[in-house]
Amino acid sequence: MRTNKQHFCFYNYIKGDQNESEIFIRLESFLSPTTIYTCDLAQSLDASVTIFKRIEFNGVDLNALTTEQVFVDSNGLDPSNPVKVPMFLVHKKDLQKNGQNPTHLYVYGGFSIGIKPFFSVAALLWIHHFNGVFAVVNARGGAEYGEVWHKDGYKHKKKNTYLDLCASTEWLIENKYTKSEKVSITGGSNGGLTVAACANMRPDLFACVVIQVGVLDLYRYHKFTIGYYWCGEYGNPGLPEEFEWVKTISPLHNIPTNPTKYPAILVITADHDDRVVPAHSFKYISQLQYQLGETMNRLGRPLISRIDVRAGHGAGKPTIKRIEELSDIYSTTPFSHKNKNIQNSSFSIKVINLVLEMSSPREKLIKNLQSLCNEHGLTWDDQLSNDIPRKWRVHGDMLLLPSNRCFVDSRWINNIPSDQFWSTVARSFGSSIKRIAFEGPIKNDDFRSPNTRLVLGNDPWINLVENGIKFSYNVDKSMFCAGNNTERMRMGQISCVNETIVDLYAGIGYFTLPFLVHGHARHVYACEWNPDSMEALRRNLQANHIDEDRYTLLLGDNQLTCPVGIADRCNLGLIPSSEACWPVACRALQAKGGRLHVHGVVNTKQDTHDQWSENVRYRIETLMRDIHHGENNYKCEIEHVERVKPYGPHLDHLVVDLLLTKISSSS
Repeated sequence: MRTNKQHFCFYNYIKGDQNESEIFIRLESFLSPTTIYTCDLAQSLDASVTIFKRIEFNGVDLNALTTEQVFVDSNGLDPSNPVKVPMFLVHKKDLQKNGQNPTHLYVYGGFSIGIKPFFSVAALLWIHHFNGVFAVVNARGGAEYGEVWHKDGYKHKKKNTYLDLCASTEWLIENKYTKSEKVSITGGSNGGLTVAACANMRPDLFACVVIQVGVLDLYRYHKFTIGYYWCGEYGNPGLPEEFEWVKTISPLHNIPTNPTKYPAILVITADHDDRVVPAHSFKYISQLQYQLGETMNRLGRPLISRIDVRAGHGAGKPTIKRIEELSDIYSTTPFSHKNKNIQNSSFSIKVINLVLEMSSPREKLIKNLQSLCNEHGLTWDDQLSNDIPRKWRVHGDMLLLPSNRCFVDSRWINNIPSDQFWSTVARSFGSSIKRIAFEGPIKNDDFRSPNTRLVLGNDPWINLVENGIKFSYNVDKSMFCAGNNTERMRMGQISCVNETIVDLYAGIGYFTLPFLVHGHARHVYACEWNPDSMEALRRNLQANHIDEDRYTLLLGDNQLTCPVGIADRCNLGLIPSSEACWPVACRALQAKGGRLHVHGVVNTKQDTHDQWSENVRYRIETLMRDIHHGENNYKCEIEHVERVKPYGPHLDHLVVDLLLTKISSSS
């Protein structure tokens, strides 16, 4: 057991394999991005926990923020038996409790789903830009206190969920965090039902309500797609007794008549949502307009329907769509301010800044370069706009741009000082970028060396961490393909305890390091003929604290330096083809056989993945038999075929895992 010093963190999972000693722990909190820790209990039951992978986050000082948990008295449907409703609050440490803080509450409250601490860039931007409070209400209907908590907020007790949210909002107002004119509430799906119901019950409490893909027609929800299966949560409207449960809470059917106050409403749906069909939102916003149109005009608050196209219930939504949706949500919240003439203008500026901050690096780059051109008297035109990069790579703190495809217009450097220009480009891609280089076509030499040119910074060595492994390489001399990350991770997940491995075409340690660091191989023979890559490999072994007796570095032609008859496993990591060293790899295996990981590129117009793999299997089996001159018979089996990445049009980078087994001649 360990004590974690972070407040209100959530252990997303603890995973391990019953045959392995290594476990992985995933942790996140409101103020800490996802971090995966690893611990090897083979060393000791008190072994230290180390970081395996961490999501980096910049732009907001997390140390200036704090999280607190409060417990709100909620009478619910039974005032004689009030409950304590948990609520998380995230805000700046120097928050002034003067009732003037914009406050955004998130709620779900249903289906026995507990809302645990989670890291949200959207929430942090709300706090950072608007000096706001972000709150998460753990209303009844969820699973925060088990099934008892769930059953106290479903079926005939569903109204408890809504009363909990109202009580939590009242608590925030009473304790001077905010006031009703500065409160917005949001929820999605069942959470959309929750906030819409609360808008009807207590329209005086909220200034803005954001309803995302909400269940809003409780009279007919069970007649669409999978809605019937929700009857266990809300009740079946087709049964007279259970219809009474939904009759008083259905948002579509309980919009108040002539209210003196009512919040601004933003209804968000998608045209291809087959879980909560968009008809819920269409009917609801239409009824609001019909019933409260004049009232909302008098109050100066809008009724807005946002319909996303070519989108569904929300899962898998592209980042750009999420950015656009969030900017619309935050743009609606100015209506939480009474003095619209003064405060809405400043609020709108903040929204513009927010959208800029959340926009893609290319959009930021265009904005920044337009400003720079204006400063230096350079007229912006289509030619300059088309000269902005559309593709790039980031390795460590270095931005890698495609040579001859961007920034080729001589006016950039002729009109703007070079250092200022490249510093502006770097800043547009985030504060972590310190260096910029152009990547040209791979050189036609024996080593397939990269062709790079540094334009910002002088040090060509890149340092990065991938899957908990430290890599460094000279960008002028060696390459690092981020697209092979999944294969490096897969090799690291193979248990290689007590194995001797030969890694052909070892490079800077792409697979040597996973075998040693995560696979715990006994010994790896790393064969590489590029001296610059070998230098990087040597550095990487030292950086990852690999004992020297666990590896042997063999510089030179792989066909000449590869050891014979010692390996349990051999990796052939060269593409487009490693075929030249197939005989070498077979000779490297022990006489009893072993495993091969054969990389290659398959033309899918000519062969299927299975056809290519079977061809490799047959040829390896034949090679192994020929090498041993019939003294030993071998069987070669395909254990797995992995598609690593696309390599080009109709070209796939594949790896086939082969098991070679020595069999008796009688077999």
